[in-house]
Amino acid sequence: MRTVLLITLFSFYPLCHAGTGVRINDVELRQDQVNQIAQAYQMPIIPGDYWYDRKTGAWGIKCGPAVGLGVANLEMGGKLKADASCGSTGVFVNGRELHQLDLMNLQMLAGQIAPGRYWMDAELNAGREGGPALVNYKQLMAQHQTQMNGMQGAGSGSDNFWSSRFGAGNSSADGSQGYVSVPGYGPVGYGY
Repeated sequence: MRTVLLITLFSFYPLCHAGTGVRINDVELRQDQVNQIAQAYQMPIIPGDYWYDRKTGAWGIKCGPAVGLGVANLEMGGKLKADASCGSTGVFVNGRELHQLDLMNLQMLAGQIAPGRYWMDAELNAGREGGPALVNYKQLMAQHQTQMNGMQGAGSGSDNFWSSRFGAGNSSADGSQGYVSVPGYGPVGYGY
C-alpha cells in the first residue's frame, strides 16, 4: 500500500511542481529568481526562452535581437551562447553573434562594423576582444540625440524625442537614459 502511494505521488510530482517556464541562456530559473527579477523591475516575468548578456545587461528573446538593457552582472541562467540571437552577421559581442537588427542599430550610431569579435561593458564602452575601448555607445546615442534635436529645432524642454526614416528615439535631458526604436522591430533601451 505504501509503495503504491509513493508511486502515485511521484507520478503527480511534475504536475504539482512544474517549472517556472522562464529560461535564460537555456537554463530554467527557480521561482525565487523569477520573483526577485519581477520585484526589481516591478513587472511580471512572462515564461519563455530568453538570452541575457551579463557584461552589458542586454537581453532579448531567444533567436531575436536585444529588446532591452537592464542590470548587468546578474547571476542567473546559463552561459551566453554564440547562437543566442540566431545571428548571421559575423559580428560577435561578448561571445554572442549579433542579430541583424542589433548590428543595424549599432551601425546607425558608429558607422560600418567589420565582422569580428568585440567586447562591450555595462557603460557601453566597446572594442575588439583583447583590445582597448574604441567607442562608447552611450556617448554616441547622446550625440545623435543632440544632432537630431538641432535638426528639429528642439533642445529646450524635457522632451528629447527624435525621428528619422530609419528609426526614432527619446532620451533624458542629460542623455543618460533613453531608447532607440527601429520601425517594425521595437525599441532598445539604455541606462535604465
